[in-house]
Amino acid sequence: AVYARTEEIEVMRLVGATRLHIRAPFLLEGMIQGTLGAGLALALLFGAYYVTLWQLQVTPGRIFGVGVGSFLEPHWAVSMLAAGAGVGAFGSLISVGRVLRA
Repeated sequence: AVYARTEEIEVMRLVGATRLHIRAPFLLEGMIQGTLGAGLALALLFGAYYVTLWQLQVTPGRIFGVGVGSFLEPHWAVSMLAAGAGVGAFGSLISVGRVLRA
């Protein structure tokens, strides 16, 4: 996405935009994409968990008579979403940095 907008970045540089002003939209886009990707992964895992429980015909939280807790603790889900946002932001910073150095 960054290389497709190289001309836009060059125009921003010519009109005097700071590096932060150039990077901010890409950083935000990377964070959104990372969060959405992590959210989709969590949703698929959640669905697979409950389909598996349904196929095994067991109640949530108990598999083979052993208590296993819920699907995922909320703080782990939030951590996964934050990690997705962080990875997306990191990737966008690296790619924008390469274009800005060129």
